[in-house]
Amino acid sequence: MSILAALFGNAFGSTPLPGRLSVEEGFLDIDLPISSIRTLDGGTVRIEARGMVDGQTVGYAVELYAGWKHQPTEDKQAVFHWGSGSYRRTGPESDAFISLVANRYGLDSTSTLKMISEVRAEVVGLDSDPSKASSSSTSMKFFFHSDDESRYAEVFTNIDIEKGLLEFHEKDNEYRINLVRALSESQ
Repeated sequence: MSILAALFGNAFGSTPLPGRLSVEEGFLDIDLPISSIRTLDGGTVRIEARGMVDGQTVGYAVELYAGWKHQPTEDKQAVFHWGSGSYRRTGPESDAFISLVANRYGLDSTSTLKMISEVRAEVVGLDSDPSKASSSSTSMKFFFHSDDESRYAEVFTNIDIEKGLLEFHEKDNEYRINLVRALSESQ
């Protein structure tokens, strides 16, 4: 069990802690307790999260790959960190997560969606360094590129180490259908 899981009591297989779903100014945010953070071979950082939202267990993982490039803004007031990562399915809780998102977006979700096992993305750290995500809070934007324009989407993904949360924050309402398509098998 990871140190965070021991601290927050949210190891897979245990009863999950409550997650938080909120809608502010029309944007959907889902914050889930982190169940583990670990560094894999090659320097990839994997963050797993799961929690209870609307009476169901939801969860997923984010992986941040090694090799970040630092790019200061022209005025040198901020630094962007460009790299890559992915959203990953962790089991039935990931299917419940994408179904919850689709339902909250008002999309037809009469059947349970299945989250794709791995969805790769271009990632930018927004004045925070994703290569340090295992030890410090990180704010990022994920760009889900696809040859199919209907699967291109963007989402804010934040890791709040102090609160022990992995945050899924909607970037733009126009990406709703595309985001569900990008993360699920049947859309």
